[in-house]
Amino acid sequence: MDFRLEDKKESVFKTLVQEYVQFAKPVSSGLIAKKSNLGLSPATIRNYFAEFEELGLVFQPHPSAGRVPTDLGFRYYVNYLVNWEALDTESATRIRSFFEKSEEIDSLMSKVPGMLSQLSRQIGILLLPKLEEERLREIHFLWLDVNRILAIFIYQGQIIEHRVLKNQMGLKLGDLHRLTNYLNQLVKGKTLLELRTYLLEEMKAPGGNQSQELKKLWGLSEELVKSRSQRTLSIEGKSNLANHPEFKQAEKLEMVLKALEDQRILLELLEESVRTPGVRVSIGKEHLYPELQGLAMITSGYFNSRGKSMGNIGVLGPKRMDYERLIPLVRYTSQVIGEFLAKR
Repeated sequence: MDFRLEDKKESVFKTLVQEYVQFAKPVSSGLIAKKSNLGLSPATIRNYFAEFEELGLVFQPHPSAGRVPTDLGFRYYVNYLVNWEALDTESATRIRSFFEKSEEIDSLMSKVPGMLSQLSRQIGILLLPKLEEERLREIHFLWLDVNRILAIFIYQGQIIEHRVLKNQMGLKLGDLHRLTNYLNQLVKGKTLLELRTYLLEEMKAPGGNQSQELKKLWGLSEELVKSRSQRTLSIEGKSNLANHPEFKQAEKLEMVLKALEDQRILLELLEESVRTPGVRVSIGKEHLYPELQGLAMITSGYFNSRGKSMGNIGVLGPKRMDYERLIPLVRYTSQVIGEFLAKR
């Protein structure tokens, strides 16, 4: 965007967007004249409206209506008129309190989308990292039954993952105890793929270790590769969409909800935001998928104590969302998550 409005016009435009965000109705020049405190007449404001329209910032739904911000108008507002850091004290306190609970990290993180949804009254999103790239601290195997083994991975980033594996080799409880002890002498600081490579090299090396434990570990590693984890995406609060007038029409709401059922779509959007440091805001037609072009998404990465990106959080809702409150909300939450992970 290569232009800026003059101060008075920018003040009028900001008031227009704020009124539309709050009431979801086209905004008239008369209303702006009352609200802006600039001493401008409705006629002057109508001239400003005409300029905004020419710049593509607003449109008029029908000849007798007021004006509504376009996607470009919301983008201008977000880029130039929103304080990205000014979070209200109540929300900041609630976020801090949430992360002061004495729960396991994975349990607490699983509740983050619900917390974001509750605070924002939008859809809350959490994207966990690709755990195949994370370095391990410990692995534990638990015997579930003759057909299944529970593998518990504890990563250096303090994330805990559970996977159920097929017990192809008929391992017993005693086998799993021995394998857990043996494996944890090898695993620290390695990724799962590095561990598998190490086991293979040990078995193939001249005079290498051909113990039964190693062969059993190799068999288990094959199951680990088959069960290889993808990024975990969690979303909460889809029902919040129905509370917004934009989605009162059942067909429109159904179209969006159907798109959100396809996690591949959200994963693509979030993968893109992972590559963008800091808070990222995507609005309307900036989304490639037509089903989501009535929405806006605010995301931010969170990082562990070593500064490594661990995943993303965000909120998704109508593009007529309260950016002034929600951008700082997402930014602050990602900051607190980073502090929380650093302490664990």
